[in-house]
Amino acid sequence: MAIIETKDLTFKYTLSKKDTLTNINLEINEGELVLICGPSGCGKTTLLKLFKRLLNGQGKLSGRLEFKGKAIEDVPAKELVSRLGYVFQNPDNQIVCDNPITEMAFGLENLGIPSEEIRRRIAEMAGYFGLVKDLYKDVNTLSGGWKQILNLASVMAMQPDVLLLDEPTSMLDPVSCSEFFSIVNKLNKELGLTIVIVEHNLESLYGIADKVCYMEDGCLEICDSPEKVASYLIKNNKKMVKALPTSVLIYDMLENRLNREYTQAPLTVRDARDYLRGFIKSYKEEKSEDFKPISFKPPLVSGDVVLSAKGLYFRYAKNEDDILKDVNLTVKKGEFVSIHGDNGCGKTTLLKALAGINKCYSGKLKSKKCAYLPQNQMLVFVKDDIHKDIVYVADKNNIDHRKIGDMIEKYEFFHNVPDFYGRNPLDLSCGEQQRLALFKMMLTSPEILLLDEPTKSLDSFSKEHLAMMLKELKEQGTSIIMVSHDLDFSAKYASSCIMFFDGTIISHADPLSFFTTNHFYTTTANRVCSGVMDGIINIDQLK
Repeated sequence: MAIIETKDLTFKYTLSKKDTLTNINLEINEGELVLICGPSGCGKTTLLKLFKRLLNGQGKLSGRLEFKGKAIEDVPAKELVSRLGYVFQNPDNQIVCDNPITEMAFGLENLGIPSEEIRRRIAEMAGYFGLVKDLYKDVNTLSGGWKQILNLASVMAMQPDVLLLDEPTSMLDPVSCSEFFSIVNKLNKELGLTIVIVEHNLESLYGIADKVCYMEDGCLEICDSPEKVASYLIKNNKKMVKALPTSVLIYDMLENRLNREYTQAPLTVRDARDYLRGFIKSYKEEKSEDFKPISFKPPLVSGDVVLSAKGLYFRYAKNEDDILKDVNLTVKKGEFVSIHGDNGCGKTTLLKALAGINKCYSGKLKSKKCAYLPQNQMLVFVKDDIHKDIVYVADKNNIDHRKIGDMIEKYEFFHNVPDFYGRNPLDLSCGEQQRLALFKMMLTSPEILLLDEPTKSLDSFSKEHLAMMLKELKEQGTSIIMVSHDLDFSAKYASSCIMFFDGTIISHADPLSFFTTNHFYTTTANRVCSGVMDGIINIDQLK
């Protein structure tokens, strides 16, 4: 039975020149776990917000959207609030109270639920989600992972029929991401909850979805089983192929080496390891030689030092604990350093300290001209029109306006920037906002780029264009310091990787050494290949 159904659903934002969604026909059945994926800006989040109705932006809507057989506009607002739960991408954007117990109670109180029932529901959710010990903690002391679990618990306390998740793990470290999706899978399989997820990171999610919906340019191209959608993307050479799970990409790459047609790829690491062992045997029998992957060669950097941090200590208030503890870091010209670690360990605090935003009370910092891209890219925008915003930055920094066009022409990552002129940043997808925020940073010609989660909300195609630009900047002498949970991106492009823990650097190594010696903070390619073919940290080594 369909719980959500759309018929020729079309939507255009008020200031947009074209439809964001065009003739969407989709049926989501009760109890399904549905994954919606596609390139940045294809309309995924807009579609998800239309399901909720209370969240959709200003614009023209046509077609029909039904919830439990009733037109969505006829469903009372109170029922929409409780029956359709929504978890946002950034956990901080959803939390409104000081501690978990009042946060979980907030929505229930607004629905007029009796006090006794509120207490019962909170007790049930706190136990189920492991929040009992944290009920009275200041939410600001919780890690990003626990904040997102708190948001999920608060939504589940309202006992929704459908759970809508908008890239819920884009801000989470690998361990928290795995835990979050494990809970989501449990809610679906054990409670029969209908779940719809918009997500770019398909690695942990693709194999557990009942149905995958692929969108492109505002249209729904295919909605089918994970296996059939993977086959469709590969056979039609779609941009989103690179976003498919590593197990699928390894299968497709290796099958091509033996000129065999795609049939059905493994969807899990375990199945991919079994397939890889079989492939190595088949390759030797057919080619009469061993299969030899490409060795990974860490990039060498020999430029002058552009940033030096010695003994940095930082705390947000005098009576609080140190967030940064004796941080020592040296970065050379043209070096690309990626920083990894769990949510709440101090990575963003460090990046702000290197940018000069957080003033350390002890230690020395010497640095060339920096530009800082914050984790919340909306902090970068100061105007309600993208073009006016870009011109404002140029004028404030005495930059010739011709440089705007030159940058758009030079880097493919910025080719579509003019498409957003005249639009409000709030009307754009997170991926589009991220691209435009970085464009503004680049206008100032920094010698060091400080990037906080630059790949979040970007599709695989956009990530590739970003990587090409960063590679060119490195060759020109720009240094890059990136905080990221995107391990695959770091493994492929970084010069060196840092493990940050409890406010300090505990490891700084080349990517090969870093990712082959970690268990959780490693790439899926290494998980698949480790013990079968060692020394593999990205799938390009299997070409």
